[in-house]
Amino acid sequence: MLDICSVYADCLNLVFNPAKTICSVVSKQRFRISDVYLDNHVIQWCDNFEYLGVTFSCSDELVVDIPPVRRCFYVACSSVITRIHEVAEPVRVQLIESFCLPLLVHCIGALSLKRSAVHMLSVCWNDAFRRIFNYKRSESVRILQVSFGTLDFRHLSIYIDGDFYAL
Repeated sequence: MLDICSVYADCLNLVFNPAKTICSVVSKQRFRISDVYLDNHVIQWCDNFEYLGVTFSCSDELVVDIPPVRRCFYVACSSVITRIHEVAEPVRVQLIESFCLPLLVHCIGALSLKRSAVHMLSVCWNDAFRRIFNYKRSESVRILQVSFGTLDFRHLSIYIDGDFYAL
């Protein structure tokens, strides 16, 4: 199949970069797979890969690696919040919603997420509100989210057949 892709790529003046190409197996069984070649270059086998800024882990199922998403979100929130001390709270919420929330939901509209992943992302979203309004970790921010016309993270997602999908 890769040979066929190479032939068509030549016809269309496209070039594959074997150094940026990987193979991955999603299976409950572990077995040795022979090398795969693209334009006479061996393609590396990996258990993790990044696609469109989202890191995936492969084992018995394909899952999104949540910690890098969380880390990126927290860095963006810190960057925004440290610059807006004197700004009114509604503007702070709007800035976090505009610049940081997309980092949490980037590409997950096409993915199914486990409940634990949705919970971790929900904590991130709630933490942003806690930082804006100086709430403690134990205090709920749901009423703030409703007051500012923002949904909590669980309602930013829809639940289908045991999995969550972002809107």
